[in-house]
Amino acid sequence: MQNSRLRRDVFVHPFRQTLALLCLVCAGTTFVFAQRPEEVHLQNLTREFYQGFARLDIAEATRFWHETAPGRMAFQQQTAKWFADCSRLELASVTFRPIEWEQTTAHVRVTLAFKATDARTGQALATWNNWQRVISWRPENTGWKIWQERSAYAVWAEKFLSSANEEERQRLLSGAPELVDTELARELHAAGNRRRNPSQPDLPTSLKAYELAYEIALRVNDLSRAGTALLNQAQVLLLQSKYAEALTFGHQSLQKYAAAKNLNGRFDALKELASINMALSNYVEAKAFFDQMIELNDALNDPIRKADAWQNLGAWHFALGNYEQSLDLYERSLALRLLQQRQGSTDVNNTANIGVLRGNLGLSYAALGQYQKALRLYEESLQAARADGRGIGFALNYFGTLYKQQGNYDLALHYCTEAMEANQREKLERDIAVTHNNLGDIHLANGESAQALQQFQTALAIAERLKSPSVIARTNFRLGLASLSQNNPKQAQSYFQIGLDIYLKLNLPESVTTSYQYLATASLAANELEQARQFAEEALSLSRQMEKPELRADVATIAGRVYQALNQPEPAKRAFLEAVAATEKLRAGVVGNEINLQEFFATRTLSYFALMELAAEENQPAVAFAWAERAKARTLLDVLQTGKSKINAASSPAERQQESELTSRLTTLNALLFKEQTQKKRAVKLSEFTAQLDQARLNYEDFRTKLYAAHPELRVQRGEAKPITLAEAAELLPDARTALLHYVVMPEHVRLFIVTKAKDGQPQLRVETLPLKREDLTKRVEQFRQQLADRDPRFGKLAAELYAQLFKAARAYLPARARLVIVPDGPLWELPFQALLNEQNRYLWEEHTLVYAPSLTVLREMLRARPASAKKAAPALLAMGDPQLGGATVARAQQLMGGSFEPLPEARQQVERLQQFYDPQRRKVFVGAAATEAQWKAEAEKADVLHLAAHGVLNDRNPLYSHILLAQNADAREDGLLEAWELMEMNLHADLAVLSACETARGRVGAGEGMIGLTWALFVAGVPSSVVSQWSVSDASTAELMVEFHRQLRTVKAPPNGWTKAEALRQAALKLLRGGKYRHPFDWAGFVLVGKPQ
Repeated sequence: MQNSRLRRDVFVHPFRQTLALLCLVCAGTTFVFAQRPEEVHLQNLTREFYQGFARLDIAEATRFWHETAPGRMAFQQQTAKWFADCSRLELASVTFRPIEWEQTTAHVRVTLAFKATDARTGQALATWNNWQRVISWRPENTGWKIWQERSAYAVWAEKFLSSANEEERQRLLSGAPELVDTELARELHAAGNRRRNPSQPDLPTSLKAYELAYEIALRVNDLSRAGTALLNQAQVLLLQSKYAEALTFGHQSLQKYAAAKNLNGRFDALKELASINMALSNYVEAKAFFDQMIELNDALNDPIRKADAWQNLGAWHFALGNYEQSLDLYERSLALRLLQQRQGSTDVNNTANIGVLRGNLGLSYAALGQYQKALRLYEESLQAARADGRGIGFALNYFGTLYKQQGNYDLALHYCTEAMEANQREKLERDIAVTHNNLGDIHLANGESAQALQQFQTALAIAERLKSPSVIARTNFRLGLASLSQNNPKQAQSYFQIGLDIYLKLNLPESVTTSYQYLATASLAANELEQARQFAEEALSLSRQMEKPELRADVATIAGRVYQALNQPEPAKRAFLEAVAATEKLRAGVVGNEINLQEFFATRTLSYFALMELAAEENQPAVAFAWAERAKARTLLDVLQTGKSKINAASSPAERQQESELTSRLTTLNALLFKEQTQKKRAVKLSEFTAQLDQARLNYEDFRTKLYAAHPELRVQRGEAKPITLAEAAELLPDARTALLHYVVMPEHVRLFIVTKAKDGQPQLRVETLPLKREDLTKRVEQFRQQLADRDPRFGKLAAELYAQLFKAARAYLPARARLVIVPDGPLWELPFQALLNEQNRYLWEEHTLVYAPSLTVLREMLRARPASAKKAAPALLAMGDPQLGGATVARAQQLMGGSFEPLPEARQQVERLQQFYDPQRRKVFVGAAATEAQWKAEAEKADVLHLAAHGVLNDRNPLYSHILLAQNADAREDGLLEAWELMEMNLHADLAVLSACETARGRVGAGEGMIGLTWALFVAGVPSSVVSQWSVSDASTAELMVEFHRQLRTVKAPPNGWTKAEALRQAALKLLRGGKYRHPFDWAGFVLVGKPQ
């Protein structure tokens, strides 16, 4: 095709003969132009075609078509619908227009008049009186065949859109005056709508189509159609964020509809004007239009438009922070739309709006802290958006925001990145700016201030170009937060002030509250305490009028910090208590499993520890101790008190199938063959592989979270914590020779709570403040742990210094040879206390028996759940050692973490030797090829003691993907990597798990929860005690240690205090230390007992 426009130039064709001038009327057929003989032939064919069509014979009409013509199937389908409406059809007249030639195609335009009878009523159908059609014929060996049959209005609409200038458009109009009517305007509207398709939007051409429709509507004096054309232009301009122009066209549309006395049109114009004003944050003007909509609908009595009015008014209340009102209006609108749908409404917009409303409802529930309901509604909204093809980016942003609020930054980033792609496809600039802000929020929360700043600056440039005050204000907030993260409070204040000024003009109470909160934060960072107090009190006062617990928690926390800095403990305490109350309310609504709950609470522990600090400073040690306990291990406490969630039991067959597919994808990726490493471009392959695995993991985590949203009845019960009291803590002390040491690492110091029992049995609590900054302590602990892991002989200096700094203050209150329960915090989870050296150069393990616990409250619950029994059947042992690692398992582990994974003959001997301490009828030991992941999962839930001697791999980026390497059998569902998240999903009944592998005690320290990794997963799975390693241990020394540990556990008489496990591990370590061969702590101090010591 040389030119997309139709041409009437001369076409050299085999049938071409001398032109003849014909002007005749024959058998109802009119010709009014010069013709070539082949054109007469084509007109005769066209007449025959429509005569066959008039006989209501689809087969007759179809015989004229080319077999592969693109329009053939659509013609047959449409014809069947037309014929179903007609009982009789007669061709009354045919008027041919000039034929247009386009290379080998002849376009025959014709005006038809039919006499049609309605099949249902028997009445004449006037719609058939004036048919304007174009048939496109192509020559074939057997003659001319139809390639397309279309409405002439549709053809002319496309010609209009492709015309180069006004002169050409006028020529088109003058060349076809019979087409200049309302139907042409309607086709131009349809052409404009098609070009607003979100998958391939062409908004400039769409706008041009509506402009031309407006011109045609004015020519034929169709004021309603003119109003619609103006309204469509306003909608496109709103999509392009050209708000001023959109307002102009919206008002003009309203005027045209009013002149046409078109009430429905007036309603639609009012709705659009309200939407534009909402985008401009002109909430007073928007409300005026909403009120007019509601008043007008009383006259219309249209249920769909009533639903529109309620939906839009709900959006107005949401913008103002009136979440309960918005929720009520959204629910009323949704109920009405669903009713219309059930009653047979086929309104496409009504169906699309049902999806939008579910998203709006989700936002309202999320604002009220009900995240579970929000996520379920977001999922329904996203499904609707994908089906409709519009608003996909908006719906994806819902997920990104919710996951960010819950602390799951990987999933938040995944959804917001996908939202950005969708918004860019739809060319929605305002939504693109919003998504840049959301991406920046995630980077900022993740400590990536440079990436956050780049996102915020891009968002601000777009917002300023669009002149969108609300987006400008929100982006200035983000820039202020980024400045605070870079220790620039003065610059942050200027950004926050810009936001405040805008929101005061817009009269948005919630946003004004947030402005004061941020200004208080910046003023506090700048040490402008009086100004910080004024801002904080203003924010606190406003937040108490709000319905948003998240805002209440944030504002009360900063107010408490300001009062604390001003040395005003009473108002500080009241503010922090208010923050805690709001946090507990939010916590009850967190959606997902145990890890989702931990991620949420990790971002909200500040107020708990602040209350601990206030109590300690006021010399209220028992109160301070209670707050320290209340801030720790809350998720484990929920599991122990109410049981873990059992989502698989409630999953539907479809959900189980989807989970199977997702886990199969993980397994496939985990089992990639070693050959990938041998490729020349291995780095590229490795990068691609890692990206695929990361995406598969995100997909699985997302699925599981949504599964909990779909089954809210099975989530872990989350209520107010009941922290251990001092009297209950004393119950953990079997005698006066046992002590509890609870550490809390604050930014500027460490609080140490020491609980002992006096001779009269009464508990004694002391609080020591250790002058250690968190940042310095973190560096020193990691340096010490690394020295031990590297067998560095110079470790002694740091071992003695850390002993003096962290333990010496407690020593004065401890009896000799005391048994110690240590609750670490932050970096202290990485500290091997057992290897610290006192002034006599003796290790702590030589002086004391040690056990670690996430919190004393959790330890109490563990003891309640698994009380010691005087008589018990011999324990059942499941042990696996030296698994035979296939190429795929090794390759996958090497690709993930590097390193080599050689056979472990000492591990094989380890498990074979330890079985001597267990009843032959109650032990199962698997080595080599038999030590498979599938075998482990089949047997583990039956065992009392679990022992794994294998390679361990730490994933410090995502610790729940840390794993133990086992053998892989023919079961394709298992990949040989026993990952922490898989352990967490199991229901284990063992009293002890021994992970005799490298770095199994390590992971990520979660604020308020402890070390998140394999040990934490075992706790969630139901195992109260774990023996795990703090560094990469030696195969040989570990074998000796483990065999001696089990010997002590099974054959040595239990100590009177019942600390069997803790004492067994200590004695095994001391035997290695004193044996001469393994004197360096690397060999004997690598393993610790976490959990119940008995």
